[in-house]
Amino acid sequence: MLTNLGSFVLAAVLLGLSLRGVELAAITDALRTADYRYLPLLVVVLFASHAVRAWRWKLLLDGLPEGPRVTFGTSLGAVLVGYMVNYVAPRVGEVVRVGIVARRAKLPVSSVLGTVVLDRLLDVAMLAIALLTLPLTLGPRLAHLLAMTRNPLAGYEGWLIGLAVGVMIGAWMLWRTRRRLLGSPLGLRIAPLLRRFAEGLYTLRTAPRRGLLVVLTVAMWLLYGLLGYLPFLMLRLAEPYGLDLLDGWSVMLIGALGMVVPTPGGAGSYHVLVIEALTRIFGMPRDPASTYAVLSHGAQLVLYALAGVAALVGLSLSKPPEVPEEQALTPEDPKTGEAAASTVQDDR
Repeated sequence: MLTNLGSFVLAAVLLGLSLRGVELAAITDALRTADYRYLPLLVVVLFASHAVRAWRWKLLLDGLPEGPRVTFGTSLGAVLVGYMVNYVAPRVGEVVRVGIVARRAKLPVSSVLGTVVLDRLLDVAMLAIALLTLPLTLGPRLAHLLAMTRNPLAGYEGWLIGLAVGVMIGAWMLWRTRRRLLGSPLGLRIAPLLRRFAEGLYTLRTAPRRGLLVVLTVAMWLLYGLLGYLPFLMLRLAEPYGLDLLDGWSVMLIGALGMVVPTPGGAGSYHVLVIEALTRIFGMPRDPASTYAVLSHGAQLVLYALAGVAALVGLSLSKPPEVPEEQALTPEDPKTGEAAASTVQDDR
């Protein structure tokens, strides 16, 4: 509860800072006179990106030892509901979509959670790779980006080094005592959960059509780049400021960094980074830059809410597919088999 309250407070503070000095009347006028002929295309691209994400996640789920059990409809519905929940309680949406799939497909929660973690790790890897394209897409404007990011951690170097050393020491101590920990009563209880979670992570190798995973990941991020460009057309900003698809891609990548901050749907943090990027890198006045941030983020908020409610209703009305009750268990050690079996049952 306190964590969610803190995330809303942080979002409000960041929104206030990002919109400070901006004429709200200018934003409302720009939104009122926007070219909404591009809105249907934005809706199609947005849902296409989530359909691709749901397809990629389904491939990961199909790589679990239990085999293919999750339909595309269940995967898509869970993704849409999860995004909706994230706008109310940051990161809780991932837990919600795990629960939806685990319940409907009768899969262990820890295994499904492993696939969600892997799904997010793929996004982190793709974002890191995509950020390497900024020198090419920004060109001469790169100097302005470097000026924005100069010394962002000044004064915190000691804390970061201490944190890194503490993490390494903690990881080393856990590794040294792993046998004793796993042999304890609590370890015997947790070990099957960890093994199931590892199975979810391992689906990157066991999933069918792994090449398709790469194709879907790239396609999804290209659709995100198009989502970064369409608001320029809607607000008639592309021609006056010489903005093209590559500029939309660059702004999308910078905004994606703001979505990492644990605020509701990236609210506030997204606005700060996007407005600063448009004003400092692309030379756009603050009013239209703020309008772009409000429109691009607000449109997704509204569409996620509508799609999430529709997906929730559809999932509640549809009958889950018939799946066998037996779980494909891996062989257990004689001393831990009974505990493992009971834990897997609880994990369902």
